[in-house]
Amino acid sequence: MKKGLKAVFVLGTIFISFIVIMSAMFSGSDDTKASETTAVSDTSYRTEIASQSAQMTDIFTTLSTQMSNYSNTTEWKVDTAVAIQELRDLVDQANNMQDVPAEYKEVHEKYMQAMEQYEIVADELPTAIDNLDVNQMNELTTNMSQGNAYLTEATLELNNVN
Repeated sequence: MKKGLKAVFVLGTIFISFIVIMSAMFSGSDDTKASETTAVSDTSYRTEIASQSAQMTDIFTTLSTQMSNYSNTTEWKVDTAVAIQELRDLVDQANNMQDVPAEYKEVHEKYMQAMEQYEIVADELPTAIDNLDVNQMNELTTNMSQGNAYLTEATLELNNVN
């Protein structure tokens, strides 16, 4: 397997670990679509994050499939570009959350640290794929892993709230 393709596959595998973390984080939560408003109340914070986590799970499932089945076709490129844009949109949605309830501040801090890492992935993955840049893909794998670690910390913190 060429180095670039192997790096694409490894990155796809890291996306899968994200899915496992998100499943543990919000299992049993209401996954209602997030509202357009950015302020969240005590009762809606979990719902908002659960909605985002459900969307992220779908996005990372798609990206995992795409990265594990690399193909230099227009269809593959379009499907991958759509998933990357959905990730960007979701990071923006998370960045626009305001007035997080006090008891969720630490959860949200870790969650946003994860979003920072995923934003780097969304911004740099297209170039890494276009160039089959092994070094850049390895760096993005590190970003995904770090984002996943922050989500694990957020999950642990969330379990301590109420």
